[in-house]
Amino acid sequence: MPEFNLHIELGNEAMHTGTDIGDALKKVAGRLWNYGDEDEMIGCRGAIMDLNGNKVGAWEITGDSYGE
Repeated sequence: MPEFNLHIELGNEAMHTGTDIGDALKKVAGRLWNYGDEDEMIGCRGAIMDLNGNKVGAWEITGDSYGE
């Protein structure tokens, strides 16, 4: 079964408020919106950046298809 994993490190200057986290999650959601079914999403991943362009985390979709 597929799994969505997301990790964000907090504490740097541009990633310590709820607004900062929300902005980062909106960007991830925008990328996910463009994918089709689960087979297309498996193996997809991306970096999570703060407003200053620093990498603060990552997301990925792992696993097998739902039907398997």
